[in-house]
Amino acid sequence: MRKKEKGSYTVEAAVLMPLFACLMVTFLLLFRNMAVEWGVGVSIHDAARALALYGGEVGAAQVGAAGDRAGGAQVGAATGG
Repeated sequence: MRKKEKGSYTVEAAVLMPLFACLMVTFLLLFRNMAVEWGVGVSIHDAARALALYGGEVGAAQVGAAGDRAGGAQVGAATGG
């Protein structure tokens, strides 16, 4: 009976190590997803706050400050900014 148990720890480790690795990767990806979601929420909050404080002037000021990018000077001039 002793000879049968000799390799059982190796088999057990061969089964459990990949499962443990998959579990750890799953948790890491879950936490990464939570961090990205938090960052997007903060950005949305900041954009909503700027829009509430300054109205439509924020977008025109940012596009006008961009200069030559995609006709930003015309957009700023058209909105009175």
